[in-house]
Amino acid sequence: MPTVIDGTLGVDKIKDGSVVQADLATPVRSTGGTAAVAAGLVGEILTANGGVVGITTGVGVQIGSIVLPAGVWDVDGVVSLTGTGCALTRASAGVSTVSASVPTNSLSNQYNVTWNSASSGTLEVPARVQRIILPSGGTVYLNAFMFFSAGTMASRVESDITARRVA
Repeated sequence: MPTVIDGTLGVDKIKDGSVVQADLATPVRSTGGTAAVAAGLVGEILTANGGVVGITTGVGVQIGSIVLPAGVWDVDGVVSLTGTGCALTRASAGVSTVSASVPTNSLSNQYNVTWNSASSGTLEVPARVQRIILPSGGTVYLNAFMFFSAGTMASRVESDITARRVA
């Protein structure tokens, strides 16, 4: 015997025993094309660029940040580096709700690298996607941690952080 569904459950139409349209409290919508997803809907994408930040070996540093409204977000980023006269041996990048936090191995992309920039050079270090839950909104930071000898190292304006709403 089929279950009787009436208007008290929010169902608008029933045709041939199946729900055709339902009144959902939080609808999941798609644009169905190439248009951007509206703010507040699943699939919304927000981005921000980092800035030029000097990096000290062995010290966590904030490269950029993004302010997100309440929701569940998948956040990732890329730290773009430039170095002059230095030998980089370890590079980590990660996203966090804590500024300048040192990305841990499980929450970041960590590379043991041999990168020498006798004169100058560039390198990009991706930050792994993290699921960030913000019940009332907040700031998410793109952080980096490097080990290098001599010379100077800095992030570049090409560094970026991207957030996609998943709920």
